[in-house]
Amino acid sequence: MKEKASGVLQGVPNELIDQARAAMSSGVPGAAGSLGSQLPPWMPDAPVMVACAAVVSGLVAWLFGGRLIKAAFLVIGGVVSAALGAAYFPVLTDSVGGIPAAYVGMGLGFIVGVIAAALLFRFAMAILAAGVLGSAAVLVAIVTLSHVPGAIPPTESIGMVDGRAVIIADGSGETARRLVRERFDSWAGAAKTAASRSVMGTPPPSSPITGGGPGDRAPPSLEGPGSQDEPDDAVGAAAEAAEEAARAIYGLIAGRWQALPDRSRWIVAGSWVAGAMAGFALGIILPRKAAAAVSSLAGAGMILAGGVWLADRYTGLGAWLAGVGALGYLGAWMVLSALGLIFQSRSRRGAAPAGSASRRP
Repeated sequence: MKEKASGVLQGVPNELIDQARAAMSSGVPGAAGSLGSQLPPWMPDAPVMVACAAVVSGLVAWLFGGRLIKAAFLVIGGVVSAALGAAYFPVLTDSVGGIPAAYVGMGLGFIVGVIAAALLFRFAMAILAAGVLGSAAVLVAIVTLSHVPGAIPPTESIGMVDGRAVIIADGSGETARRLVRERFDSWAGAAKTAASRSVMGTPPPSSPITGGGPGDRAPPSLEGPGSQDEPDDAVGAAAEAAEEAARAIYGLIAGRWQALPDRSRWIVAGSWVAGAMAGFALGIILPRKAAAAVSSLAGAGMILAGGVWLADRYTGLGAWLAGVGALGYLGAWMVLSALGLIFQSRSRRGAAPAGSASRRP
């Protein structure tokens, strides 16, 4: 394993390794900036990567999700079961016919997992469809209620006091939405620091990765006291920031729910129940059509979310996008989802053998 790790870094300029050692051991800003300038320009901008991944993944799900869901479910079931078999089968025996028990458990686990996933696909599709259609129904209900006077209080009236969401009548104080954004930005920065220190942290002096030895240690001025603990500290800071972001998001959701009048709560809850029941029934009765519907809804949502974010950042359409309003985005989502469902249905009928489409659920 050490030889493999050493081979991976062959050809890496020594000065780049030295800069990584200097930056990660002592946190010298100049060395860190020099190293960061040599990294690919897309690496530091995680939000852009996430938005682009959302658009690409959404496009794939929007066009082909109905076909891919079952295959992905079978593969995931097989891989998970294979991992469990490789971990626990050696407890029963050391080998089977001269074959190590881990390999036997992996093979048997994969077969069992694929079979189990195939048998449970209909039920899993029902659960997934219930979640997606229930969430869609809640979104429709909230957008509809937002156009009814007094049905939903303004977002600015929900603030945070001692970590809890409360209603602030005059709109003063720190709003929950801004707090969520700040907590998320804090987590993103801490996670980026932890990742960079984990990937480019200083290896022990005897590590073959840098070919180090007793005489190859970095100067004491670069190592600094406690430099070996910096990656752990960075990971801890990232975990703490993630926990704060999760609490802020939960506070925002809980605060909005508590701010709703009783009638609005009943409408939202009833919409979720109705959507979930419809999705569950669709998944049980017509799992393939449910897969197409779920993938069309999810894909259209990812395309819109990522596309709008990228357009707002890199074009001058920010003001226009903000003026579209929730009802406009809801309509665009529904239209785009319907187009995806139509495309998947037609492509499936065209690919199916003659006479088989009517027999397949």
